[in-house]
Amino acid sequence: MKRLKKIFDDCNQLPIYLRPYEIFITSNNSGLLEFIPDTNSVDYLKKKFPKREWTLKHFFDRYFEDDFE
Repeated sequence: MKRLKKIFDDCNQLPIYLRPYEIFITSNNSGLLEFIPDTNSVDYLKKKFPKREWTLKHFFDRYFEDDFE
């Protein structure tokens, strides 16, 4: 992600912003993620919305219907 951010930054014509975050690997199946403010985890979304009625596609369609391409 850091490499892609540099490529996008070097190409001033692209209106793309990436915010790479740090991952600290603690074993082959676990680790720690850097805290990212103003975000919700997929786990939170799954718990908040019923499984049968909601998918990530439904979530994005509903909450980003005017801004999501």
